[in-house]
Amino acid sequence: MSFHIERGLFLLDFTDYHAILGVPVDAEVKDIRKRYLKIARRLHPDSFISESKEEEQRASQFLSKLVNPAWEKLSQEKDRTEYGLLLKLKGQQGLQKRGTIGDSE
Repeated sequence: MSFHIERGLFLLDFTDYHAILGVPVDAEVKDIRKRYLKIARRLHPDSFISESKEEEQRASQFLSKLVNPAWEKLSQEKDRTEYGLLLKLKGQQGLQKRGTIGDSE
């Protein structure tokens, strides 16, 4: 199963780790960690409660393919700095394509 998101910076073929974790771009590591742990606890196979195996599998895949990579990228100072620069560039690219980002749908 793959995830395809058609909103915001995802339209520019860019994975927005801040959006995945629901944290602001200028969030501190401790706040990013708190948010990550909250999401991870809810989606982890040992704690996710569902009547459907398909839903449990989807939660597990969401955790492993989106949430965990977001934490890995944003938890390391060097990676977060590089990602911040790339985010700025993609934001500028998005401004150039104004009207196609589709934030007001």
